Amino acid sequence: MDSPLSNDNLNVEELKKTISTYAEATEINTTIIDNEGSIVDEFLFMYSPCEKCRKLTKVKGNKNSCKYNCFLNGSYEAKRFENKYVFFCSLGLSLLISPIFENSKLKASIICGPVNLTTPDDILIDMIYSNILEKEFFKKNILREIIYETNEITTNRANSILDTLSVLLAPYRETNHKTKGTSNLSNQLNDIYQYIDEEAKAKHLIKYPFEKEKEFLSSISLGNKKQAQKLLNDLLGYMFFSEGSFETIKVRALEFIVLISRASIKGGGDTTQILPMSQTYISELEKLDSIEDIVQFLSDVLSDFTENILDMSEIKDVNAILRAVNYIKENYMNKITLDEVASHVYMSSSHFSRIFKKETKLNYNYYLNYVRIENSKELLLNENIPLINISHLVGFDDQSYFTNVFKKFVGVSPGKYRKQLGRI
Repeated sequence: MDSPLSNDNLNVEELKKTISTYAEATEINTTIIDNEGSIVDEFLFMYSPCEKCRKLTKVKGNKNSCKYNCFLNGSYEAKRFENKYVFFCSLGLSLLISPIFENSKLKASIICGPVNLTTPDDILIDMIYSNILEKEFFKKNILREIIYETNEITTNRANSILDTLSVLLAPYRETNHKTKGTSNLSNQLNDIYQYIDEEAKAKHLIKYPFEKEKEFLSSISLGNKKQAQKLLNDLLGYMFFSEGSFETIKVRALEFIVLISRASIKGGGDTTQILPMSQTYISELEKLDSIEDIVQFLSDVLSDFTENILDMSEIKDVNAILRAVNYIKENYMNKITLDEVASHVYMSSSHFSRIFKKETKLNYNYYLNYVRIENSKELLLNENIPLINISHLVGFDDQSYFTNVFKKFVGVSPGKYRKQLGRI
């Protein structure tokens, strides 16, 4: 147990008891983390690759990459997906994550796993190894050993684990919702009203504070959330004092969403993720009916962009590729296109194609064919399956094309491979 979990609105001991019972029932390794990504408690029932990973990387001055890159980033990603998310750790293993948020701030998160959701292959291991920073600790044979020793579960079971966990955590989320941001919102409103009072006394309300807006956008681009929040309060103070109707204030709030999203892109955020998020926020803004709601909402938007988008683009790229690989391995027998896989990981086709080549050193079609051929090799060893059927079973429409691709990858035809019983 690395750190205590302190939260007035969260019954920590009750949460621990709930998660302990859940872990024992599912027999899956389960970890509770706090809002800083530190482990509060963990319940182990199977091989734990994390223990070996920690021992290998525990040297003076070395930060636990899981704490920052996996636990925290995965928890914020889960917030965007109804608090249920599969995130891949730096070793390419799957973490099943369900967080508890209050006022857009992480209070705790439940991490199940790591597990394998797909059978690892050499290409995948090469890609994972190329992205590991601690290569002096992780030789490729050690990485391979850890990955292959990790338990493999089906995607259906992973979804069931997350669904059940989400139901168990609902009471904790409801409690947080009822007390959502009361103290923080009150403090924020006080800051806003103080700004209004100071500006009124100084009689500077006629002129819009463009310099503050520039500082605000710069803070977002630099990922300085604390400074950005302070400047947002000042800008909201001006907006509430100077604007007339509530509808006019909503229009100005819409402008803030656009400005924040642009600043996030300037700071290195992924356009393919930021723009859809902006559209979602704009739709949500329409439903708000009070100034307090708008204050809370804009703070949430700011928090999401600064904590969930910036400074994580490389991690997100690798994670997206691992999710894509998992999708390909589950659907290789179907006619899956580049567009379909890119859509599955919420990327444009061009961006996905570019980062797939960057991370795997292969293009999408090559990897898809590789997966299909590897699976066809297993089917060829079963002589009860007619040779002519195998191409269709692994996703090839044309028998002759399958034969040509098979020979390129394996060196012999499918028929000869079967005769040699795979001994080549």
